[in-house]
Amino acid sequence: MVVNTFNPELVVVGGELAGAGAVLLDPIRAAIERHSVAPAAAAARVTAGTLGGRAEVLGAAGLILAQSPHALARRVER
Repeated sequence: MVVNTFNPELVVVGGELAGAGAVLLDPIRAAIERHSVAPAAAAARVTAGTLGGRAEVLGAAGLILAQSPHALARRVER
């Protein structure tokens, strides 16, 4: 289980799945409690993302913007 491997504090369910709310989040929480080691399960909070259908596009834009200063610096150095 991902929670055992990475020990996250927060698990965010995003995109259109986030709209399912408790119908999806409650079984995820139960699976984490059932299949993860107790300290990791206790530390992991499961929540719905707030970006909805825009999550993918905003994530891609964020990655591009995060790389922009590095790309600009390489062009200036030339």
